Amino acid sequence: MNGKNGFTMIEILVTILILGVLAAVTIPGFTKAKSKAEKDQAIAYLRTVRTSMRMYYGKWKTYLPLANTAAIKSTLGAETQTGNYTFQVTAPTTSTFTAFATRSSDGKVITLNQDGTWGGDSGMPPPS
Repeated sequence: MNGKNGFTMIEILVTILILGVLAAVTIPGFTKAKSKAEKDQAIAYLRTVRTSMRMYYGKWKTYLPLANTAAIKSTLGAETQTGNYTFQVTAPTTSTFTAFATRSSDGKVITLNQDGTWGGDSGMPPPS
């Protein structure tokens, strides 16, 4: 450094290059981990909705469709707040229902019905 205090331009550029490479390597991993955590949370919420729907059925002997997250919370008291998923329940008959979690970023859907059967992008094994 020729007796002067400070860093040379090459040292600064090398440091910036190293930081850029580290960022390029780690950011996709964080994004993937966040997406998996959100999916796991949506699966947990679907389990809560299923339990709440079965309790409702035990009392009223019917399942009912719930159009959105607010309806699920107000009718069943089930908390289903997750930033990247929306929830709804369809009930084609009084004795069947399917709960849906739809990821807003790409439209992928996870489903769970009254029998505990998973569908869509859940990655869950079939019931045994």
